[in-house]
Amino acid sequence: MKILITGCYRSGTEYVTQLLNNHPNLAAKMYTTNFMRYYFKKYDPIAENYLKLINNAYDTIKSRHKIKFNLKNVINNIDKPSYGSIYDAIMSDLYINDEVKHWGEKTQLVWREIPQFLNMFPDGKCINIIRDPRSVLASFKKHTYAKKPLYLGAIFNCFDSMKHSVTYTNYYPNKFLNVKYEDVLMNEEDELKKIFDFLGLSSDHDLTSRVGWVDTSGNPWKDNTEFGKFSKTSSVNRWKKNLLTWEVDMCETINDKYMKKFGYERDIKPNITITWKYNKHPKVIEYLDLWRMNKGIQEFPTDPNDPSNWSENQ
Repeated sequence: MKILITGCYRSGTEYVTQLLNNHPNLAAKMYTTNFMRYYFKKYDPIAENYLKLINNAYDTIKSRHKIKFNLKNVINNIDKPSYGSIYDAIMSDLYINDEVKHWGEKTQLVWREIPQFLNMFPDGKCINIIRDPRSVLASFKKHTYAKKPLYLGAIFNCFDSMKHSVTYTNYYPNKFLNVKYEDVLMNEEDELKKIFDFLGLSSDHDLTSRVGWVDTSGNPWKDNTEFGKFSKTSSVNRWKKNLLTWEVDMCETINDKYMKKFGYERDIKPNITITWKYNKHPKVIEYLDLWRMNKGIQEFPTDPNDPSNWSENQ
């Protein structure tokens, strides 16, 4: 089984992935290849360019994470070059062994690629992590190095993520699962059992242990929070003290429809007298125009393909 774990940045995707990686038969990893972002559909025709893709992936993974897959083995294990066979060959060489039978990779902002992932892998499954858009906005506002007002893109990314989650739940009932981060935080073991049941894996292991948690480069993993010490309870409503009134109103207005679907209640009643700052900025105008057409975005404020932005974008 191959698993794609995705979601908007600052949505708890790392934490959920670490919990899934506790399963003894599953290697759930973060950012190792970022295949669906960096390579998928960028080496067409793949039959002619697959060696270039594999070599570029080898160099990138080695330089960025100090991890090496066996280049010769990966090439030899590809009978018919395709994006799926290459992705599987790299991940399998890195992580599959006599005990670990399944691999999963977490890559942010690739929910639009979920149909393609499922087409590549008949045994594939996908998980999209949903978090209260106000929490995402508050965290990304503090986290990002991008100039203001680009942090507001978080609002429209959340819109797109939730919108696609609703669609995929209907289209792929046995292949796709949306997971609310808040549910995992507040009811961890039960939610993990639901996820493993969806994956067809047992829950007969220590579900919540943090023993051995490491980041992609093998260093001890640290709670990825922008607000000091990690706390499950405060993580849910911390946005209330870290967003301005107009930011809350903008986030709630844009995401009102899908917030209701996912059980997030508005804090501010609709109020046309609240002025949204930066509403004349070209990028914000672009986002708002898309939203009026019932479209969101799937993008970082800076180019994730530029190595200088990797520390920000993962």
